[in-house]
Amino acid sequence: MNLDCEVPLVASDRLIRLPAVLDAVGLGKTTIYALVKGGEFPRARKVRHTSLWVESEIQEWVRSIAERSAGGCTVRPSL
Repeated sequence: MNLDCEVPLVASDRLIRLPAVLDAVGLGKTTIYALVKGGEFPRARKVRHTSLWVESEIQEWVRSIAERSAGGCTVRPSL
């Protein structure tokens, strides 16, 4: 059974630090870095000595996980 549903998601190109990434995805630091190493999670950008992630890439990753577990429902950005 395929339910017709949409979940709004607002994208942002803001750069965020690891604590915000951990909060957004609900995973631990070790898991995040293992997923990055395996090519399954967006890579951080280095700015001087700081690792920063593009917020919209993290939101897209969360959206893709939500769609897989939602049984075919579409998660779309809100306007």
